[in-house]
Amino acid sequence: MPMSPRLLRPRATGYTPADADARAYVAAVRIADSLALEPGVARAIDVFVQGCKSDGTWNALTHCALLAGPRTIAGCCVALKGTAPTSNAFVEADYNRETGLLGSTANTKFLNANVNNNTFTQDNFHMSVYVTQVPATAAYWMAGAGFTSSGASEILQTGGSPQFRNQNGSSQGIFGANDQATGLWGSTRNSSPTFDMRAGSFSGNAGSRTSQAPFNGTIHIFRSSSLATLFYPGRLAWYSLGTSISLTSLQSRLATYLSSIAAAIP
Repeated sequence: MPMSPRLLRPRATGYTPADADARAYVAAVRIADSLALEPGVARAIDVFVQGCKSDGTWNALTHCALLAGPRTIAGCCVALKGTAPTSNAFVEADYNRETGLLGSTANTKFLNANVNNNTFTQDNFHMSVYVTQVPATAAYWMAGAGFTSSGASEILQTGGSPQFRNQNGSSQGIFGANDQATGLWGSTRNSSPTFDMRAGSFSGNAGSRTSQAPFNGTIHIFRSSSLATLFYPGRLAWYSLGTSISLTSLQSRLATYLSSIAAAIP
């Protein structure tokens, strides 16, 4: 007796995200990677996106990318939201699916976010990266454009501490923080006089750092586009650009996401 065609039909495998934005991203990463993500990784992405929406932070993520989770660097360069970054000089050996992309002191490896700092509102802006591996104490730039120019926006470490510029050419550190902190590093501004900062478990306010007209320059990750040296040699699992955001909520969601993919990746 011939076997039923129903039994011969391949069974569906994998995980299909319930959220439409997560579903579109997982599908795009599959094309870039030339292979589907593990069900647990796809589910972690779905949970992350839904969590950001529940927290009210999704709309603030204008441009962002998960630099951990996809199978390849090409997959990492699929934007979760907004404009896709371009990889410069990274090779697959630099990539760890659970912890992200590792930079270098060779001053060659960076991501071009392909977004100009002057496309953001002067008094409503955030920039963040998620650090999973820190380099030794030294001066390095994690992201940004402008250096000390008016309206610069940057994340850096120097003098043993995290430093931030948010639509202002003067940097500001967090009292008591050090540059060996892992987790979310970022700044967020929702008014002209000042902005808030976070580096892992440390947080602070910039005091008097009045906003300036945003610097005209493309934002880079693992460096400042305004510097030819001091590229970041640590490891990053995320970056985002957008409007004012809860850095605490974003850090919590990313920590959960990274924990989930570590459990899901063989």
